[in-house]
Amino acid sequence: MYGVLIKGVVSANPLAVNAVKTDNRNISSFPALTTGKTTLQYGLSNTSDVKISLMTIDGRLLKTIRKSNQAPDIYREELDLSAFPSGIYLCSVVSENHIQTVRIIKK
Repeated sequence: MYGVLIKGVVSANPLAVNAVKTDNRNISSFPALTTGKTTLQYGLSNTSDVKISLMTIDGRLLKTIRKSNQAPDIYREELDLSAFPSGIYLCSVVSENHIQTVRIIKK
């Protein structure tokens, strides 16, 4: 069984939303346990270029999405993991000097 980190609390429910809060910016993926597609939600407090990276649990880069000049707001990006094998993945959002990372489990 997998646990899911939700704002510092580990939940035994892998279907819960996976969310981490850092410096008034939030990143989450839902569903946190997926068979293919998941939605990444992140917030920006300042206008910034954004780089979204999908990686294996050992840090191998699988996909990069770049967004230019995003204004402060909440954004959603759909990620399709259907071409990748089952496992645990990390998705990082880099903006200015901030890095936010969320774990995604594909079954």
